[in-house]
Amino acid sequence: MKIRQVELTDVERKALDHGYKHGKTASYRKRCHIILLKSDGRIAKDIAQITDTNIQSVYNWLNRYDAEGIQGLQTKAGQGRPRAIALQKAKEGVKYSNRAIKGDYYAQRPKRVFCQTQ
Repeated sequence: MKIRQVELTDVERKALDHGYKHGKTASYRKRCHIILLKSDGRIAKDIAQITDTNIQSVYNWLNRYDAEGIQGLQTKAGQGRPRAIALQKAKEGVKYSNRAIKGDYYAQRPKRVFCQTQ
């Protein structure tokens, strides 16, 4: 059985370490941690237990890192379900600014758009 190895340069290791310690989201920090643990020679089963995920997720993030580098560990735009209020108001013809849809508390006031039916 061949164990997959991840070789990191000093620059890559520093970037991943910075992402692990100072990343904006917990998911990004976890993904950086996965790559760092694998580069230290850990097996996927141990990494999955340490990061509280499953083995297949470990391999998925390793593949993404190999293909796209550290940028591949970021969550891509459009992932996840849109907020319920944005969906409801879109049906009513009310448009929100991008800040409101992304969850900015201070931008929750809708911009009213009157749709004319023909």
